[in-house]
Amino acid sequence: MKHLLDTRVGPYQAMIPMVDVDTIGAGGGSIAYVDAGGIFRVGPRSAGADPGPAAYGRGGTEPTATDAMVNLGWLLPETFLGGGMSLDAGAADRWREHIGDLGIAIGIDRYGASAPGKVVARNLGISPESVVAAVRELVRDA
Repeated sequence: MKHLLDTRVGPYQAMIPMVDVDTIGAGGGSIAYVDAGGIFRVGPRSAGADPGPAAYGRGGTEPTATDAMVNLGWLLPETFLGGGMSLDAGAADRWREHIGDLGIAIGIDRYGASAPGKVVARNLGISPESVVAAVRELVRDA
């Protein structure tokens, strides 16, 4: 574990012992996209909690892990958070607007009947891999 003695807290110099903390996460707001190099990515871009995933019905427009789980039926809109928050399955279905670009990036025919499901499933497979890669990098640098 790395200890820092010469650091800043806002604009102030802080000459006190601190622990350097790295955070890694891949939450439901992680956005699926094709980067400039044509590679399918999930995160670190995030819709956050507000507006959040499209399924939240708060104006989110990019495809997220939560939207993917709603599309696959892994999250049921009527029972989300014990029924305390309803999800908008229609808004989550906006995935279909992005299927073409995302599918092409990962070699899936955009017109195939199973294309949407394959792209959505691939999104959920990439999220954990991103976390594993980040942990490996931290461990290697330790």
